[in-house]
Amino acid sequence: MATNQLLPELHNCTACRLSEPGINPVPGRLPGTKSTVKYLFIGISPGKDENQTRESFTGAAAEYLDDLVKLAGMNLEECYFTNIVKCWPQFNIQGKQKKPGKIPMATCSEKWLIGEILDLKPEVIITLGADPLSVLYPQHRISDVHGQLLDADKSSMEVVRQLNVP
Repeated sequence: MATNQLLPELHNCTACRLSEPGINPVPGRLPGTKSTVKYLFIGISPGKDENQTRESFTGAAAEYLDDLVKLAGMNLEECYFTNIVKCWPQFNIQGKQKKPGKIPMATCSEKWLIGEILDLKPEVIITLGADPLSVLYPQHRISDVHGQLLDADKSSMEVVRQLNVP
């Protein structure tokens, strides 16, 4: 898949403040071996575990998401999982993961996410929360478009807004 051609450039990225020593850019994850992607899931950022493994959507939460995808009748091998930003934003003073911020989200979206979307040409994009939705549709609030299919401007893709699962 052509997105793999970006890996050397991604691992050397210093485009925003999130890239610093000990922080590893994390590429998207294609669970299967299919070369076509029907569903593209977009989260906000990798976590500490993803930073260490350099693999996107890993751990218990990812396993739960994989189970939900299968339960929804989607073929996991037709799914691609990625984030708006590719670097872990680390923890705040309270020990919770920081939000990446508007500048890193805009930088990574322009430099990486839009390329992934154009390269993969998914039929459906599923945003996992308000921030991924705001990157693709800044005019919409997540609470206003709950359960709606949004037509992707200048594209044949559909964008589905998905609330975070508790």
